[in-house]
Order: sequence, then C-alpha cells, then structure tokens
Amino acid sequence: MNPGPMSREVLFGELRFAGEETGSNALPLKRTNVTVQVTGPLASVVVTQSFANPMTSPVELEYLFPLPEKAAVVDFELLLGKRRVKGDLQELEQAHAAYDQANQAGQQAGLFEQRRPNLFSIHLANVLPGESIQATMRYQEPVKFDDGMYEFVFPMGITPKYDRRGQTEEAARTQAPLAKPGEAIGPVTISLALDAGMRVEDPTSPSHAMQVTRMDERRFQVQLAGEVIPNKDFVMRYELVQKTVAASAWTSESKTGSVFLASLVPPRLSEDYLPQPREFIFVLDRSGSMTGDPIAQARNALRACLRTLNPDDRFRILLFDDVLEWYDHEPKSVSQVEIDRADGFLAQVQGRGGTEIIAALNVVLALPEDVARTRYVLFLTDGAVSAEAAALEAVRRTLGRTRLFTFGIGPSVNRALLNRLAVLGRGTAEFLQLNEDIEGAVIRFQDRVSFPLVKNLTMAWTNAKAWDIYPAQLPDLYAGQPLTLCGLFTRQGNSPAQLVVSGLAGTQSVRMTVDLVGPPQSDPALARVWARLRVDDLLEQIALDPSQLAARRAEVIGLAIDHHLVTPFTAFVAVDQDIANPEAKSKTLAVAQPLPEGLERQGFARQSLSARPPMPTAAYPGMVASAKSASFPILSPISHLLSRKMSRSVQADTAAMPFEEAESRQVQETAPEALQAFLRWLARTQQLEGCWKGDVEITSAAMLTFVRAGHTTQTGSFRQAVRRAYEWLKNAQASGFALFARALALHTLAQATGLLAHQASAAQICSGLPAPATLLEGVVSDLLNSVPSQDLSGPSQVATLDDLRLAGILNLAVVVPEEVRQTNDLSIAWTASLI
Repeated sequence: MNPGPMSREVLFGELRFAGEETGSNALPLKRTNVTVQVTGPLASVVVTQSFANPMTSPVELEYLFPLPEKAAVVDFELLLGKRRVKGDLQELEQAHAAYDQANQAGQQAGLFEQRRPNLFSIHLANVLPGESIQATMRYQEPVKFDDGMYEFVFPMGITPKYDRRGQTEEAARTQAPLAKPGEAIGPVTISLALDAGMRVEDPTSPSHAMQVTRMDERRFQVQLAGEVIPNKDFVMRYELVQKTVAASAWTSESKTGSVFLASLVPPRLSEDYLPQPREFIFVLDRSGSMTGDPIAQARNALRACLRTLNPDDRFRILLFDDVLEWYDHEPKSVSQVEIDRADGFLAQVQGRGGTEIIAALNVVLALPEDVARTRYVLFLTDGAVSAEAAALEAVRRTLGRTRLFTFGIGPSVNRALLNRLAVLGRGTAEFLQLNEDIEGAVIRFQDRVSFPLVKNLTMAWTNAKAWDIYPAQLPDLYAGQPLTLCGLFTRQGNSPAQLVVSGLAGTQSVRMTVDLVGPPQSDPALARVWARLRVDDLLEQIALDPSQLAARRAEVIGLAIDHHLVTPFTAFVAVDQDIANPEAKSKTLAVAQPLPEGLERQGFARQSLSARPPMPTAAYPGMVASAKSASFPILSPISHLLSRKMSRSVQADTAAMPFEEAESRQVQETAPEALQAFLRWLARTQQLEGCWKGDVEITSAAMLTFVRAGHTTQTGSFRQAVRRAYEWLKNAQASGFALFARALALHTLAQATGLLAHQASAAQICSGLPAPATLLEGVVSDLLNSVPSQDLSGPSQVATLDDLRLAGILNLAVVVPEEVRQTNDLSIAWTASLI
C-alpha cells in the first residue's frame, strides 16, 4: 500500500508546564479526607481539606481541584482553630467582593467557586504562619448506571491543559501548578458506605486497592488500602445480583411538586443481528499529556477496535497533537493485510506536542459523507485542553449525521468535556484507567454501534401529570444504555402513578414502564438532582444563544439560591469577623498538584517543532513487514506473559511483544493478572478470520483458554474474539490430534453457553471424529462421551509436549518447566490454557 503524501497541517499553541512558577508549593495541603454515603441512586460526599501555612509570613492560599461534573455542591465551611465559620451562598460578584473586602481588612475568609463543570477552587485569606485551617465542602450526585454496572468516581489530580495560543480567555483560571519531583504531597483517605437497596455483587476498583467489609447482601463499606496521594481518579464499580432489573424509580415531595428520578433499561436484542455497513474514523490524541502509559493504552484500544470491524466496514485513522496526520487520505477496507499495516503505523506513535482538539474535530466533521454507510467517530484522548467551549461549539455546529463517541484514557482525564462531547455527538463516553480492561470497553462500544438504536422515544403518563423533565429531548438509546429521567410531577387519583416510555429498535417495538410509588416524603437530595439538571439545561441554552444570557442567568441564580447550589454564577464565601492580620499584607501561594500517575513530566515541557520527535515517514509499510513477521510465532510474547504465573516483580521484555510499549517498565502481576494480560494480547493479535496463525490446534487451545476464563460468545469482555474463533473452527480443515482438540474446544463452548446452535456444531464435529489412534485422542474421546478413563489422572510431571497437551485437555494445575513451555507455539498455547 502506498498511503500517498501524509497530511501534515501544523498548528501552534502552548502546552503549559505549570510546575516552575514562583509562588507555588504543595506543602499547604496537608491532608484530604473523603467520606461517602451511597444510598440507592445517590451519593452524598463530604470532602475535608486540611491546609497549613509553611511560610514565615501570612499568605493567601489558592487551590484548584476537580470534582465530578454532575456534583451539586451544597455546603462549605471553615474550621479556624475551634471556630466554625459557615459559608454563605451569594451571587458570584457579591461573593468576590465580600472575600476581597475581608482579605484587605486582614480577616480570615474562604471563597469556594466553580471554574469549569468539573473544576473548582478555594481561596483562603490571611492564613498565619504555622496555622492550620480546615475547609469542608459537601456535594451530592447521582451514581452512574450503565450496562448493568454502577460506578462511583471521585476525581483526583489534574492533567495539565494545553492552551491555544492567543486564546487566553479559554485558559483563564484553569491551570494548577505542578509539584516538583520529590515534593511532599498531602495524602488522601476515602471511606465509603453503601446501601444499594437491593442485592449487589462485591465492589471492584480498576484504580486503587480497597478494603471491603460486607454488612449484608445489599450493603458494604469500603476504605482505601492505606493512604494515597491525589494523582489518579478513584473508581469503584459494583453490579446488581439481579441482572434483569429493567426499571427503578425514586420520588420525593417538594414545594414545587413531587420530584422523580427514574432509570429504564431497554431489553437486549438478539446476538445474531448483523449491522449495516459502517465507516469508523478513529482519532488518536498523541499530544504531550498522553506521553507514557496513556499512549500505550490508547494504541492498544485502537487495535482492539480495528479487530472488531466487519468485512463491509471502512475505517480511517487520524493522529493529532499540533500536527494532524492521516494514516491514509481515503477510507480503507477491513482486511488482515490492512489491519497489519495499521498496526505498523500505530507502532510508531508516541506522545508529543500540543492538543489541538478543535482542529481535529473540524477536519473530521468536515469530511464528505458516505451515503451508503453510517459514520462513527471515536476520539481517544485525555481531554487535557482549555478550549472546552470551542470544542463543544464545533460539535454543535458541524456534527450532521455523524455520531461521536469518546474514550477517555488516563489516570485523571477531563470527564466533563468528554461526556459532554459524547452527549452532543449522540454517542457515549467510556473511561479507561491505565492498565484497565480495554476489551470490555471495546465490546460495549461495538455493541452500541452494532445493534439497532432504540429511536423515536415517547413518554406517556398514567394517573399523573409531569413537567420540566430532563433530558428535555429524549435521546436514542444504545444496547445496554439506560434512560435516566428526572422531573416534576403530580399524582392524579388514588391509583399508582406510572411512566411508560415507548420506541422502536429497528422494526421491533420497545416498551419500558416504571411505577412511581412510595410514601410521600421530602428528600432534598432528589430535588437538587432535578435543580442541577435544570441549571445545566439553562447553561446549554445560553451556549446556543448568548442573547438569552440575562434572563437565563437570573433563573440559574434563583435555582441556586433555592437549592443551595454552586454554579458559574454563584459561590460560597465564609468570613471570620476577627482581624487576624492587622497589616493585611500577604503573598498569594498556589497549592501545587502532583503529576498524574503514569504520565511523563517531559511530555509537558515547552518544545519547538524542531525539538520534537521526527515525523513518521511514508515508508512505514516496510516497517510493518518486519513487525508482522515478529508477531508470529507467538512463542516469545506468550512465554513472557506465562512467566508471570507466580506473583513476583518482573522486567517487561517489550522487545518480544509486537506493537506493545516501546519502553521497559516494572510490573507486578499475579496469575489472574497474567491470564488477563494474555487474553488481551490474544484478542489484539487474532487474525480477522478468527484463527491464530491459521493453526487449528493453537486456535482450539486459545478458545479453551477464553471459555475456561468465563468468556463466551455471549458473556465476558472477549465475545467477539470467541465468536470469530468459533466460526473459523467449525469450518476449518484439520487432521490428526487437531481434529480432537477442535472437538473439545467446540464441546466446551457448547456446554458453557447451552445454545442449540453451539450444541449442534459440536455434535456434528464430534460425530465425524475418526477412531482414536493415540493416547491423547482416546482421552479426548472419553471426555466427549463422558466415559471414565484410566488416564484422566493426568501426568505426574510435564516433560514433553504430549504431557502438556494431556494437562491442557484435563485442565490440570501443574507446573510447566520453562524448557517445555518454550519448545514451540503449541507448547505456549497449551500452557496458557492452564493458568
């Protein structure tokens, strides 16, 4: 393939490296304590930050930090010694004036305000040398529910943002100073108690180690395992035991009427649905903020996406920093050759330069449409830009029929921006921590673009009247995506109120119902959820039509005052009446933040174009050839992963892992983690037709590994990989022991799924087996026919490939000597099936 001349549109801006400013220090923030109570769909959070003045003279402290974008901040107070000073919610200008007046008078005061939907600041005036001050804020938010999973996120850390040159208003007051290497960072503790109101599984976290205490089937408590520093988001997830819950609702009485919060989940459609031809445009952020682990995670996510495409699909790849670069000017067909070449192109990608997301959006959304295909744009980025308003405006202005999805990748990504881009783009947002399960997120993405959307949604009410419902315009729903509605209503009559939502998924009618029951009670948290949604809608109206600013601003302020909410137009101010600093002279000291985990400091250094890494050249097809030859045999990478079976620290042999990280790093993995790493590697290296190296026995061993790990064509994060392996195996030509290995793999899958189609395929393959000619073939035959065999005890030690095959057939827990497992590809594949 000759990709032709690559697009090299150079853009200029500034990647701000904020750690070297004068007047910044991490020491003032001594500790952060977070207490969370999750009750049903709502989380109530108390954040207490302890500050101290490390200087020898009075200072004013300034601290910028993230909170969830849907947080309704409802309270703020200071603890000055033993004196507690409550914050007063005021219009923004009045709060600033009150704070400035107190600061100039030498009084101690605090100002709490919103800078962005997910970015807030605290100013503390006249903090005396050696003095400690506690600032406490309280917020509430709905807990995210998606595809059967609840997720609570407490954001920690800020990725330094890229500023467009000459657009200083975009970056105003959004950059936090970066702590110097080795500087002391105040630790964070998190304690969480949950009552889901129904049975839930044990919680998990992809970000932090947790100590979990179960109270009963619906309640548990969580604490971080030890103190941590705020350098990555805390993410906790938990599933409902009852997976078929289709609707739930909560209600509360208020002075303006009853408030409801309802979640309705459309039924899943058949797994056999074949989507119409599609065009995918993958946009990969390779800016400096992605340097290190994030860019490796993004590359792997993109490779996994490419391997889930269908033969009739087309794809493009665009890289962006302050240079835009296409993999090819034209959309490419899906073939093994093209995917291998794309792998080679991606292998060269490293983090560098600035984040010109506006230019990337404009170029992609201006592409001519393919009328024969639905277009999906997938942005893989951390969203570390200050030009948030301009990015959102670009989508509002030029989206057309395109659907926009976002993958937020990194330890502290801009969730607010990426969520909003996906909402405006009629898509969804996924977020991946470093080293998190990529394939699960890719499966969700492919489910959502493969199955028919639930469209033309309408609402109907029984025994009730409702108004001011959000979202104001009902969206299309993707597979597994719930519809969350919040609004005001009044009951009519004595019968229970009921909400009915109807729509179409393809030609199939969809109907979802939920009863609004429960005794009349007042829950201010539910009312604040509605008020927060109403405020967000008013702010969107202002963005669409700035001429509405005055009227909509007044309504936002009214809602904020009524419900005690921090908004872009309101802030908390707390003023102590005593004079603490009679001279009223103090230096402003900004509290520095640590660089988020996994990011590389040099990725944020100012650099000229001449100092950046060299541009990849059009000669990458030659590089692909060498990379392709290294990808098989699979001996080296799989052997490397299998060597992690025991829990120990190992040095990653990245040279033996095609298309993986270019740098070596220390990793700590247990056997389950080694298995997951191997499964992910298999999914990224599976050939499009479904096999590995065109070999029936290797592919059979790989399928056994997937199925034994809980992944089938219907369950788990690797459904697509198993489905393709199944389709290839049932039609593949084989002879000798490979015939029996294939029969065992298909039989194992049929037992795991119970599907009639799988059982029929397995029965057909098994019935066509010849008479066993070897001991191994006889053992497989006995297993398939449920006949006891004297050889089912397995080998006492593994010394040969046949010993290993027998252990793999019987799924035995045996130790495989290195000299055996590294014999050839078959040895490696069968060893992997034993993890």
